[in-house]
Amino acid sequence: ARYARVESTAGSVTLNAGSDITATLTQAAQDVQVTAVRNLDATTTNARNGTLTASTTTGSITLGTANAETALTLTGRTGITAGTLSTDAGNVTATATTGDLSLTTTNAAAAATLVAATGNVKVDTVDAVNDVNVTAGQSIAGKAAARFVRVESADGRVILDARGGDIAGTLARSQADVTIGAASGIQVTTVTSVTGNVSVAAGSGSVVADTLTAERNLTISAGSSISAGSAVSNSGNATLSAVRDVTAQLVSAENGDATLDALNGMVNVRRVLGDGVLLYAKTEVDGANLEVGRRLVLLSDRVTASVNHLLRPGRGPLSVLLVGRNQPIMTAVDLTLNSSLGVSFDRFLTQDARITVPQGFVELQEAYVGKRMLLNTPSIGLLMDNTSSSVQRPYDVQLFAPTGAFSMRVDENLSRVKGAYVIHRNMAIHPVVSDPTGYDSSVMEAGGKEAVKTSRILVDTASAGQLRSRFVLRELGELFQAPDGAVQIEQADPIDSTMK
Repeated sequence: ARYARVESTAGSVTLNAGSDITATLTQAAQDVQVTAVRNLDATTTNARNGTLTASTTTGSITLGTANAETALTLTGRTGITAGTLSTDAGNVTATATTGDLSLTTTNAAAAATLVAATGNVKVDTVDAVNDVNVTAGQSIAGKAAARFVRVESADGRVILDARGGDIAGTLARSQADVTIGAASGIQVTTVTSVTGNVSVAAGSGSVVADTLTAERNLTISAGSSISAGSAVSNSGNATLSAVRDVTAQLVSAENGDATLDALNGMVNVRRVLGDGVLLYAKTEVDGANLEVGRRLVLLSDRVTASVNHLLRPGRGPLSVLLVGRNQPIMTAVDLTLNSSLGVSFDRFLTQDARITVPQGFVELQEAYVGKRMLLNTPSIGLLMDNTSSSVQRPYDVQLFAPTGAFSMRVDENLSRVKGAYVIHRNMAIHPVVSDPTGYDSSVMEAGGKEAVKTSRILVDTASAGQLRSRFVLRELGELFQAPDGAVQIEQADPIDSTMK
């Protein structure tokens, strides 16, 4: 049977039982201390101007509501279940040594520490002024539903640690850092740090989140995959790394680097915004809209993306690195590059490429194309086909690099190329600088079985765009007319990169 009331109107209440305690109202003007060897079951427990301490040696704690002016501390051997735990000025600490910790409402005027050492933590709402620290030997989730409703710190940090299972929640928010870690998977709707960092790590499972926002750095990692609606860092870096796929609608780090890394999978993102954008994937990068301020790095087997250069005062052309992830050379790339200041590739290594440049120049400093590359600007359509030197129409310029290695710059209708032969060109509007193999004329213009004089074709700005040539004699190899009329290169000397 329950006792109706134990109360001290001016002092403290202390209860000790060698077995169970079953109570309706336990209340004191000062402190309340309740200890049971077995189970404690109390409907209402209040320490109006002091501390509240309750513990069991071998059993569990079940509370309706419990309030303390200063500290509220619960220790249940085989679990704790409570409706409402609150303090007016102190900390809330609840520890289940074994079993689950199950709480409907927790409201701490200072910090809240909730621990289920070997079991699960099940909470609906947890609010604290200072830090909230929730640790479970297994999972962290909701009490009334599958997900917790809210875990929030007004002025401190939120730390959620599920050491043996999953985390499932709706809102985790703090003024300072938010740190969420689970041995398995994490499902959260909204995670927000107002002034600090956000870190979300799923050891062997996936991270699924709608909205993640950090004022400083945002870091998400998963032993499986990541699926995010938006992941935003306002002033730091945003980093998403997974063993399998990384999928997101928006990843933003406008004042830092946005990094997406799919170790054994693909990166699929609708929009990435960053001063630096770094995308790594084993199989494929699919980026609908990449907005980049300073540097773009693409490492994968295949890439499809539209790139817009964010113009910043004092900045130069957009710098890009494009190579394979698990092998040096990509299989295929399809890029649209939009920059009024131009785009410069430090390295560009791929078998096949389709490059569209609506404005600005494009430069390939160290390039390799194993098969074909199509490059289109408003002024020029350029084909490099390293599988065949046969003339192909209707391209303005056709190039052939015998080894696949070359460098090139295309600016409006002027093409400068090193390490590749000019198969044909539109002489009227498309001058081509081929250096060091530079032709005064293309293979088509030279024609037949003759050695070709090489040159550097320059735009003479003093002569209103007229072309002038400076010849450098060199045997490049034999040109043969194929039976179908196509001009082909039978063989060529190795390219001398020092020749001027």
